[in-house]
Amino acid sequence: MEAIPVHVETAIYLYFVLVALGGMALYARFWFDHRRDGDSADGASSPN
Repeated sequence: MEAIPVHVETAIYLYFVLVALGGMALYARFWFDHRRDGDSADGASSPN
């Protein structure tokens, strides 16, 4: 099996990092929206 060129391997790893960062950003956005709206697990609103 032939070795993958270094620049191709680097591009693959950078792609994985970018996808992971995008997922983390999306998760953080949903989490902060949930916290800001004061939603709780049972659907009741927080009095604060």
